[in-house]
Amino acid sequence: MRARTLLALALMTLAGSVAAQEPGAREILERAETLLWGRTVQGVFEMTVTTPRWQRTLEMRAWMDRPRRSFMRILAPAKEKGIGSLRIGAEMWNYLPNVERTIKIPPR
Repeated sequence: MRARTLLALALMTLAGSVAAQEPGAREILERAETLLWGRTVQGVFEMTVTTPRWQRTLEMRAWMDRPRRSFMRILAPAKEKGIGSLRIGAEMWNYLPNVERTIKIPPR
């Protein structure tokens, strides 16, 4: 009888320590994103913006070193060509080639 009690206590202690080590929701999502995307992503992307009155398509080149840094440059259409966005941590900058200016976007 005493051996059963000790075994039950040992199992409850083990179960408690395993439950305490289970990852939280944020950690699970970060692991899934890392598995899907990896740490570094780069490529050419196309984004179509559609409203009830008009539609336009942007072609962009993006470099992302997740989760801290990303850089995007618009390749087309000609009107927006060259506009770039850089994000490092919580800080972000936009470059506007038509006026040759870099604008810092304030965080929240």
